[in-house]
Amino acid sequence: TPLEIVELTSEPADHVLDNVAAVLRNFNEVESAVYALARRGSAAPKPVFSLRIHAAYRSRTVEILDCVRQAATAMGLDAEVLLLDKTHVQSLRTNSIVFFPWRRRA
Repeated sequence: TPLEIVELTSEPADHVLDNVAAVLRNFNEVESAVYALARRGSAAPKPVFSLRIHAAYRSRTVEILDCVRQAATAMGLDAEVLLLDKTHVQSLRTNSIVFFPWRRRA
């Protein structure tokens, strides 16, 4: 079942993005991350973290996705973690929060 991005009605708690960003700072190949809500079929929406990883440096992609998944689980989130392709970046910008792990959020 395809993933459908739904309207982001509220922002996550600050610690959610801060904790995920802290994990991602361990991986220089991560260019940016996106937080969104999505659902599959008629299921309830759940958090999704999509990661943009430089194409030339994807040897640790599975490890990175697993680390983010573990961080989300530790915060009590049932989140999906996905690799974000360059072609999907624009479609996610409408109903999501784009953040950069190497840049502290204000």
